[in-house]
Amino acid sequence: MNLLSDFNRLSPADAVRHERSSEKRADDDDLHNDGKQPQLERHGGLPSLLHPMTSEKSPGELRYIDCSVNGRHDIPVATQEPGQRGRPRRQRTDDQIIEAALALVREGGPQKVTVGSVAARSAVARTTIYRRYRDRDELLRTALNRIADQAVPPNHLSVGEKLRWVLTRVRVVLEEGLGRGGVAAVLADSDPQFTEAFRSALALHLEPLKVSIAVDTDSGFLRPDVDADVAVNLFFGAYLGEVLRYGEPRPDWLDRTLNMLALALYAPDQQ
Repeated sequence: MNLLSDFNRLSPADAVRHERSSEKRADDDDLHNDGKQPQLERHGGLPSLLHPMTSEKSPGELRYIDCSVNGRHDIPVATQEPGQRGRPRRQRTDDQIIEAALALVREGGPQKVTVGSVAARSAVARTTIYRRYRDRDELLRTALNRIADQAVPPNHLSVGEKLRWVLTRVRVVLEEGLGRGGVAAVLADSDPQFTEAFRSALALHLEPLKVSIAVDTDSGFLRPDVDADVAVNLFFGAYLGEVLRYGEPRPDWLDRTLNMLALALYAPDQQ
């Protein structure tokens, strides 16, 4: 059966019903996310998509198809940005998917993450997930990039405040983001693809922090011999060492660590 030929033989009214039926089937996967079905804008009793002259879209945002046994009818068909998969994304749905994947990583490591398990945890249909991500690996890479992207401390902060900011973000990445399950998987390299994805994401997002440390060194706030790369290791190692020895950071861990880092990193006239 030639679906395009059959579609071209539809009358204008049947084409409208066909478009609306297709849209409804696609949206049904997402309905349980917010309980609302997208509504088409109306114009003269018909969807505004059939009236390109009154549409708010510019001509560059529309493409057209032939439809009707009587002649040509220009019916705009929604297009997407280059590289975007599926229909236009809803941020809330994206967040549900990513948060579910990370929760599974924290609880049992990356081996617990499958498209099926994420769908069950997030209450988002598998078809919706596949419209956004090619496979489980792409989903995990996206999730890891999100937790590794912690920006850099604001420039107006003092060096001490910047160090506190960094140590707090280290805890967010390792505890609230990757979690014990994810950290154990990276250390044991139980899933090499996951390990490489996390290390790549971390390396990318740590570069701005290393530049910030170098700027403070050049400005005389930190010792001239401070190695930015080693300093970053100190931040992560301080947290992991505390968890390894005590199970979780003690209440005074942050302040005690900051005092030690000040002695190791501050320029003499800043101590």
